[in-house]
Amino acid sequence: MPGPRLNLPSRPSHRFSLSLSLALSLGLFLLCVSPGALAASLNDLPPAVYEQVAMLTSTDGISYDHFGSSVAISTDGNTIVVGLNNGEHNAAYVFVKPAGGWANATETAELTPSDGGYAFGSSVAIAGNTIFVASQISTQVNETQYTRGAVYIYEAPTSGWVSSTETVKLTVGPNYAVAITIAAAGNSLAATFTSQNNPPTAGGIFVWNKPAAGWGKQAAAATLITSDQNFIFDSLAFSTTGNTLVAGGNNGVVYLWTKPAGGWNGKNLTQTAELITSDGNTGDDLGSSVAATDTTVVSGAPGRNAGDGAAYVYVKPSGGWVNAEETAQLSAADGPDLGFGVAISGNSIFAGSAYANVGGTFQAGAVFLYNKPSAGWKTTSTFASELVATSPLEQAYMGTALAVGGGTIIAGAPGATLGSNIDQGTAYVFEQ
Repeated sequence: MPGPRLNLPSRPSHRFSLSLSLALSLGLFLLCVSPGALAASLNDLPPAVYEQVAMLTSTDGISYDHFGSSVAISTDGNTIVVGLNNGEHNAAYVFVKPAGGWANATETAELTPSDGGYAFGSSVAIAGNTIFVASQISTQVNETQYTRGAVYIYEAPTSGWVSSTETVKLTVGPNYAVAITIAAAGNSLAATFTSQNNPPTAGGIFVWNKPAAGWGKQAAAATLITSDQNFIFDSLAFSTTGNTLVAGGNNGVVYLWTKPAGGWNGKNLTQTAELITSDGNTGDDLGSSVAATDTTVVSGAPGRNAGDGAAYVYVKPSGGWVNAEETAQLSAADGPDLGFGVAISGNSIFAGSAYANVGGTFQAGAVFLYNKPSAGWKTTSTFASELVATSPLEQAYMGTALAVGGGTIIAGAPGATLGSNIDQGTAYVFEQ
């Protein structure tokens, strides 16, 4: 039966719950500055020109699928996974880069849950040859107890991705809601969780580590909490090394954990640092989206400045991560609600503006690219490039979800109407 329209906020309210499972990568491209260039201007780096090279869709898409609500990409840029936000249609879609390069395509493989799932695909992640898909299905533990939420794990066959059900399904103990949003890197998987009390009274982040024998039904190796007892998170992201984990709190704080010397193991590990803003206000929604390398964190705040939005950049001090305000604030005059989705790769930051008008197309959405100046990140409203669809679609909300890998940018557009299918959704691939 038809689902609701995409749950993006109506301006000027900006709280939204679309997950962003973000898969991040280093080495997007190399940029050169001439020896005589002055250090300190965004003009130090030439603007990168990105063009749409593909539009990805599903073969069995229906109205209100919101395909593109979550996206992830492998570090080499050769595998993309796209999730839905439709409680009735449970699938995630895998796209593999053809030998001739990315082009308009339907999925290589469709991943489904063996037990039906629910809200399956609202958050997705990829690490190596493994794909992780979040679901809010309820699983019976015993006669009186159940857990809500699970992470479904899919491992690529040696011959390549094919449509399949999961290899393993991870759940947690009774009376928890888990996998509201997930992230993965290397051999580690992270998932947010809360108690099932109404309202929730406890929660945090679980981290699982892949055993030498492979993924199996296992308990989480680590539990991460915050010192201020906040446990509601809107976003979650690993650095590609798996050594840094960031989570956007619903209280306008970004929490950061660094991997302990002994690995992601132990109970009640508190954050390494809290990242805030120098000019934060209620309704900014800092933490709605996050992305990270081991040295730089970016967080979207789409409600900033009454809906203009911003992306806040934090750079690791020489002595290590500490509680801090932003290093820089990025904005764009024509990028309303900037920060719905964010991604970072090397010296480039991408920020989605889901409500941006493109030409005469209402709320088609856009992605803004910022390059790091040679003197370091500085507050600016000047962007290097604007990425837009070749044929923008009205209220597609492109930029709701972003991921970067191997020089390729994937941007979810979950509001796109395709043919007669309202809000079926699509995802765009951009390359230089």
